[in-house]
Amino acid sequence: MSASLRSKIFLYWLPGIVLAIVLIAGYGTYTAYKRDTASAQARLQSIALSYATNVDTELERAMDAARTLAQMLSAIRVSNQRFSRDEVNAMLKEVLRVCLESHFFANLLSKSRIIAISTNA
Repeated sequence: MSASLRSKIFLYWLPGIVLAIVLIAGYGTYTAYKRDTASAQARLQSIALSYATNVDTELERAMDAARTLAQMLSAIRVSNQRFSRDEVNAMLKEVLRVCLESHFFANLLSKSRIIAISTNA
């Protein structure tokens, strides 16, 4: 075979081989991107669900305290007992203390910092 025939065959097949390599690499990159995107979305959804559960639990605890106080004040009103404003304020302060004692906001902030750090890594 002459050198010119080899170079013609090489030049004839080279674009097809390069195109095939580019297509295979492009397809691999695209599927990896799709897989990683789906994985990231699933991870974020699970994190969001975890936060929603924590928030719901903390808010339900606070709502239980508020409902208890409301029922107590309703019972007091029905029985025609009189309490001073200071006594009612003391009850409300206790409900507020119970709500704040759970450290709801501090827990929420610390967990959001942890997630921000882990998602940036």
